[in-house]
Amino acid sequence: MAITHWVLGMDPIHVFITAGSSVVGHSWMVWLKFAGGKGVGVTIGVLIVLMSVYNYPLGFAIVLGLIIVPLVLIRNVALTMGISRVPLPFVVWLTGQDVVGMFVIWSVVIGLIIAAKFTPMALASLKRTASVNGFIRGD
Repeated sequence: MAITHWVLGMDPIHVFITAGSSVVGHSWMVWLKFAGGKGVGVTIGVLIVLMSVYNYPLGFAIVLGLIIVPLVLIRNVALTMGISRVPLPFVVWLTGQDVVGMFVIWSVVIGLIIAAKFTPMALASLKRTASVNGFIRGD
């Protein structure tokens, strides 16, 4: 994605398509028969690059806080990432500098992709735990 912007000098739409493709590719890997991770790590990396490329320092600080605070409180990485993705389109819109419309749309689409990947795993995990509190705490 950084190569798309800095080396190839492509338009923002191509950068966002590359960013979305990175998240999808890490969530549903061809080599693992379309299994794979939840796309959490790559989403954080993509956000770091996108927010630095398009000059969103305040938005980056807010998103970082939205990740760190729930992580410290509930200690469940997957649930924290799900929670922190919900306000992302609003943070991007409120702190927007460049390409706000595309960034908001990208944020909504990535949120839906992560929700599609996380929801079945969360429901299965909820059935295995003794209580909702155990699910939230990652017990």
